[in-house]
Amino acid sequence: MINYSIVMRSVNANLFDINQAKSRIKAAEKAGQTPSPEDVALVATEKQNAFAIAQYADVMTIEKFAKHIATHGCVYSRADISAILYIFAQILIYCGSIFGIDSYITQKIKKNHNNDQRE
Repeated sequence: MINYSIVMRSVNANLFDINQAKSRIKAAEKAGQTPSPEDVALVATEKQNAFAIAQYADVMTIEKFAKHIATHGCVYSRADISAILYIFAQILIYCGSIFGIDSYITQKIKKNHNNDQRE
């Protein structure tokens, strides 16, 4: 089951500067000093947007995910969805190896892909 929570995140182009100003304000308050008006004004310009974050209980294999999608009134069969997901997984693995990206995500895809092949 997937639930969603709402998270507020800053979307400013100068987010690094804003975070630095927040740190200076916090340090000034901790030292019992008045924060700089420039830092306070910069932090006041921070804009935040709401984003949905998916939270899930378990990780599905490609086959389970394809079956799940097919049960939601999709016009494509489970086999079609599964084939597309396998192609996409292969592309991610291939692109990861080309660009030297052996990230956590590509490792999980390789592991799940190998497990699905054995089943």
